[in-house]
Amino acid sequence: MGVILGAVMLPSLILAYFGFRYIRQEEVRQSQLVVENLRIALTNAVSEVDKEISGRVEATFDSLASLASPSVSVNTHRLRLFAAHNEYAEEVFLLSRDLHVVYPRTFRSQVKAPTMEEILGSPSLEEHLIKGEQYEARGNISSAIEEFSSGLKAAPMRRARLAFLVRIGRCQYKSNKFFQARQTYEQVLVEDGHRFWGEGSPYHIAAAVNLAQIAAKQGNTETAIDVLAGLYGDLLGAFDRFDRRTFQYYLQKVKSELESYHRYFTLPVKVRVDSLSKVEQENLEEPNRRENLRRRIVPLVEAAVRATSKPNVLQFASAGEQDSLHQFAFVDRGEQSQGIRIVGIAIPVSALINSIQESVNKIRVGTNLRIALLSRDGEISEQQSKGGKTTLLEEPLSILAGTMAGYKLAMVAPGGTRMEELASRSLTLYYVLIAAIVVVIAMGGVFVYLESARERELTQLKSDFLSNVTHDIKTPIATIRALAENVNEGWVKSSERQRHYFHVIGRESERLGHLVEKTLDFSRIESGRKKYRMEQVSAREVVDNAVERFRTLTDGQDVAITCEIAPDLPTLSMDEVAIGQALLNLLENAVKYSPEKKTVVVKASVADEHLAIAVSDRGVGMDKSEISRIFEKFYRSESPAGRKVSGSGVGLTIVKDAVEAHEGHIEVVSKRNEGSTFTIILPLEQKGRHADNPPG
Repeated sequence: MGVILGAVMLPSLILAYFGFRYIRQEEVRQSQLVVENLRIALTNAVSEVDKEISGRVEATFDSLASLASPSVSVNTHRLRLFAAHNEYAEEVFLLSRDLHVVYPRTFRSQVKAPTMEEILGSPSLEEHLIKGEQYEARGNISSAIEEFSSGLKAAPMRRARLAFLVRIGRCQYKSNKFFQARQTYEQVLVEDGHRFWGEGSPYHIAAAVNLAQIAAKQGNTETAIDVLAGLYGDLLGAFDRFDRRTFQYYLQKVKSELESYHRYFTLPVKVRVDSLSKVEQENLEEPNRRENLRRRIVPLVEAAVRATSKPNVLQFASAGEQDSLHQFAFVDRGEQSQGIRIVGIAIPVSALINSIQESVNKIRVGTNLRIALLSRDGEISEQQSKGGKTTLLEEPLSILAGTMAGYKLAMVAPGGTRMEELASRSLTLYYVLIAAIVVVIAMGGVFVYLESARERELTQLKSDFLSNVTHDIKTPIATIRALAENVNEGWVKSSERQRHYFHVIGRESERLGHLVEKTLDFSRIESGRKKYRMEQVSAREVVDNAVERFRTLTDGQDVAITCEIAPDLPTLSMDEVAIGQALLNLLENAVKYSPEKKTVVVKASVADEHLAIAVSDRGVGMDKSEISRIFEKFYRSESPAGRKVSGSGVGLTIVKDAVEAHEGHIEVVSKRNEGSTFTIILPLEQKGRHADNPPG
């Protein structure tokens, strides 16, 4: 023992000496390395945050692309909803090819209404119009319709056609030809296409109001309300085609007309009108938003586009002072684009900061170290500064192409922590590691000693095993030889006495065979060559055969065997020899560890898709501490007082291997001086883990 410990401890002490000396030399370099590693971690954190925030902005643009496609008309309502529900789009803006704001929209400047000559563009058409109006004024409605229809046929331009269609509808209405009038006004709505062309007033409004009046005259109030509500929505959607004063005039007129039917409103109609009122409010706010964005955004976008042309590439810009930073992101579709050229969003800085903090909170750099966001004035965010933090390193944020100027990420530690302390912590780890190595080597010496003692113990157990097996085999051989010699030499004359001798010889042969089988089974298990042959066999037959064989082995030993076997035991896949041998080993143990009057009970039944075979005795029993060891090879339970129990200590090892090969297990219930019960539990359906060939 002293030699082993000396051979182990001396190298340990030498290793500790050179290790501690090396650590001291490395102290300065280690401090530099800590700083370098922290800076690399901080740089990686900046890159990770940049990647995540840029990915979120790009995802926002992917969602926006379909709403502002050059090939699709701009749906202003959907753009408003997009901005309202997306945290990265405080506002959406669209610029035309010449960089004028397309969305948000505003009222048009007041323009002079076109003259009739400008609308018709032809003296002959003017003649048709004038004659028709003269006929209408004199009450000759049919002639007026005929003259207006002639002008309609000759009109090449849509605006001229609308001028004649409105007059035809008016005449049809006056003559109570409501069906024809309705068709004419519906044609006006189709040809106008929400452009709101007109003379003194838009044709679209005149046609819709007259359609509602026709429906009301015919008693169809629901249709009248639907037409007016539709006109309300059409007018709101095209507010940018009017100057503010004209829009307010027509809007109030349509709302008053709609309000006259208020007593007929159903719940869906009320919901629809309320929704339109909200849209009206949003539309009235849109010009102010447009003017604000025009002043803030257009100059920045123009400067960015003229400085570097990057078609179809996401670009960023920022504006504002220290306390009012504004972020913008946009895509330039190029000068050749039709309709919309610039698609962009105004990004709330508060949303960016919240997202950065969320991203930073997910980054882990080490115990008690954190990445924190520093504001433009160098302060740690309130959420991340709880408990007091010390800033160790800083690095500017590069997100959104560097437009978040002034914001930084910082490596922070608990308040009062210095960089030198972090370096010393890493050196402390080295000290601990070296000390641990020394301890491990020393423990290794102890383990070597203990393993050596264990090997000696195992060698002694194997020697005892061979001695016990030899003794157990010699006993039946000596009995067989003595009885055979007596019969052979003629000492036994009586036939009855000879039969008794032969019966004893057979019993001892059976016992000898059982010992040989057990020894061979254990040898195969130890070498890993034990195989099990699975066949469909009757469980009852296996139990009966094992019990019958045991009766032969215990003949003349005053053993009482009681069997309680259920009549419905199934046929299942098992190795008949292995399970029979396992039962035999359990029965043998029950007798070995029982007092003079030996009583063994065998029970077999089926429950919960399992076969249960129990062997019970009223022997010496075991303590709980012994139950956990009885299946170890060579282990033998304490013998009954005053008795020496024969055996090799491998029987239960064989039982355990056989049962587990059938995907089963063994349950043991035992109490000192009250007996034991061993129960083999086998599943009715199992695959088996051994090859289907005979034991080798």
